[in-house]
Amino acid sequence: MDETIVKTFENNLRQLEAEITRQMRKQDRTAIHIERTAEETEQLAMASEREVAVRTLDHNAYMLREIHGALTRIEEGSYGVCLECEMQISERRMSAVPWARHCLACQDRLDHAVPGAMHALRRAA
Repeated sequence: MDETIVKTFENNLRQLEAEITRQMRKQDRTAIHIERTAEETEQLAMASEREVAVRTLDHNAYMLREIHGALTRIEEGSYGVCLECEMQISERRMSAVPWARHCLACQDRLDHAVPGAMHALRRAA
Protein backbone atom coordinates (compact mmCIF):
# COMPACT_ATOMS: atom_id res chain seq x y z
CA MET A 1 0.00 0.00 0.00
CA ASP A 2 1.29 3.47 -0.90
CA GLU A 3 2.99 5.27 2.02
CA THR A 4 0.88 8.41 1.54
CA ILE A 5 -2.33 6.40 1.76
CA VAL A 6 -1.09 4.58 4.88
CA LYS A 7 -0.25 7.96 6.47
CA THR A 8 -3.80 9.16 5.72
CA PHE A 9 -5.24 6.03 7.35
CA GLU A 10 -2.93 6.53 10.33
CA ASN A 11 -4.13 10.12 10.78
CA ASN A 12 -7.76 9.01 10.52
CA LEU A 13 -7.19 6.23 13.07
CA ARG A 14 -5.52 8.64 15.49
CA GLN A 15 -8.43 11.08 15.15
CA LEU A 16 -10.92 8.30 15.79
CA GLU A 17 -8.87 7.13 18.78
CA ALA A 18 -8.92 10.67 20.24
CA GLU A 19 -12.68 10.99 19.68
CA ILE A 20 -13.48 7.66 21.35
CA THR A 21 -11.17 8.50 24.25
CA ARG A 22 -12.99 11.85 24.69
CA GLN A 23 -16.36 10.07 24.63
CA MET A 24 -15.20 7.60 27.26
CA ARG A 25 -13.97 10.39 29.52
CA LYS A 26 -17.23 12.28 29.15
CA GLN A 27 -19.48 9.27 29.73
CA ASP A 28 -21.31 9.55 32.99
CA ARG A 29 -19.93 6.74 35.14
CA THR A 30 -22.81 7.19 37.59
CA ALA A 31 -25.05 5.52 34.99
CA ILE A 32 -23.34 2.24 35.89
CA HIS A 33 -23.80 2.73 39.62
CA ILE A 34 -26.41 0.37 41.11
CA GLU A 35 -28.88 2.30 43.17
CA ARG A 36 -31.88 0.88 44.99
CA THR A 37 -35.26 2.52 44.76
CA ALA A 38 -38.69 1.52 45.99
CA GLU A 39 -40.36 1.99 42.61
CA GLU A 40 -40.14 -1.09 40.41
CA THR A 41 -40.57 0.90 37.19
CA GLU A 42 -37.77 3.25 38.25
CA GLN A 43 -35.55 0.24 38.98
CA LEU A 44 -36.26 -1.13 35.50
CA ALA A 45 -35.49 2.22 33.89
CA MET A 46 -32.22 2.50 35.83
CA ALA A 47 -31.27 -1.08 34.90
CA SER A 48 -31.91 -0.25 31.25
CA GLU A 49 -29.74 2.87 31.48
CA ARG A 50 -26.95 0.82 33.11
CA GLU A 51 -27.15 -1.75 30.35
CA VAL A 52 -26.80 0.93 27.67
CA ALA A 53 -23.87 2.53 29.53
CA VAL A 54 -22.07 -0.81 29.92
CA ARG A 55 -22.62 -1.73 26.27
CA THR A 56 -21.31 1.67 25.18
CA LEU A 57 -18.19 1.26 27.33
CA ASP A 58 -17.66 -2.27 25.96
CA HIS A 59 -18.02 -1.07 22.37
CA ASN A 60 -15.66 1.86 22.89
CA ALA A 61 -13.07 -0.39 24.56
CA TYR A 62 -13.35 -2.85 21.65
CA MET A 63 -12.91 -0.06 19.11
CA LEU A 64 -9.83 1.27 20.91
CA ARG A 65 -8.28 -2.22 20.89
CA GLU A 66 -8.95 -2.53 17.15
CA ILE A 67 -7.51 0.94 16.46
CA HIS A 68 -4.42 0.25 18.57
CA GLY A 69 -3.92 -3.00 16.67
CA ALA A 70 -4.12 -1.16 13.36
CA LEU A 71 -1.66 1.50 14.55
CA THR A 72 0.73 -1.27 15.67
CA ARG A 73 0.47 -2.90 12.23
CA ILE A 74 1.28 0.49 10.63
CA GLU A 75 4.41 0.77 12.82
CA GLU A 76 5.42 -2.80 11.94
CA GLY A 77 4.82 -2.26 8.22
CA SER A 78 2.14 -4.95 7.96
CA TYR A 79 -0.89 -2.63 7.76
CA GLY A 80 -3.25 -3.57 4.95
CA VAL A 81 -2.00 -7.16 4.74
CA CYS A 82 -4.46 -9.93 5.62
CA LEU A 83 -3.43 -11.86 8.72
CA GLU A 84 -4.85 -15.09 7.26
CA CYS A 85 -3.80 -15.25 3.60
CA GLU A 86 -1.13 -12.51 3.71
CA MET A 87 -2.58 -10.88 0.59
CA GLN A 88 -3.06 -7.12 0.29
CA ILE A 89 -6.42 -5.93 1.68
CA SER A 90 -8.21 -3.73 -0.83
CA GLU A 91 -7.98 0.01 -0.31
CA ARG A 92 -11.77 0.15 -0.56
CA ARG A 93 -12.11 -2.23 2.40
CA MET A 94 -9.48 -0.34 4.38
CA SER A 95 -11.38 2.89 3.71
CA ALA A 96 -14.57 1.34 5.05
CA VAL A 97 -12.92 -0.46 7.99
CA PRO A 98 -9.48 1.10 8.57
CA TRP A 99 -8.72 -1.35 11.41
CA ALA A 100 -9.48 -4.41 9.25
CA ARG A 101 -7.15 -7.35 9.89
CA HIS A 102 -8.46 -9.60 7.13
CA CYS A 103 -9.31 -9.31 3.46
CA LEU A 104 -12.99 -9.62 2.59
CA ALA A 105 -12.73 -13.28 1.54
CA CYS A 106 -10.98 -14.37 4.74
CA GLN A 107 -13.27 -12.24 6.91
CA ASP A 108 -16.28 -13.85 5.24
CA ARG A 109 -14.86 -17.32 5.97
CA LEU A 110 -14.15 -16.30 9.58
CA ASP A 111 -17.65 -14.90 10.01
CA HIS A 112 -19.26 -18.09 8.74
CA ALA A 113 -16.83 -20.65 10.11
CA VAL A 114 -17.67 -23.20 12.73
CA PRO A 115 -15.38 -22.72 15.77
CA GLY A 116 -12.07 -24.36 14.97
CA ALA A 117 -12.81 -24.58 11.24
CA MET A 118 -10.34 -21.80 10.29
CA HIS A 119 -7.56 -23.79 11.96
CA ALA A 120 -8.45 -26.78 9.76
CA LEU A 121 -8.61 -24.54 6.68
CA ARG A 122 -5.12 -23.17 7.40
CA ARG A 123 -3.67 -26.66 7.81
CA ALA A 124 -5.26 -27.82 4.54
CA ALA A 125 -3.81 -24.88 2.57
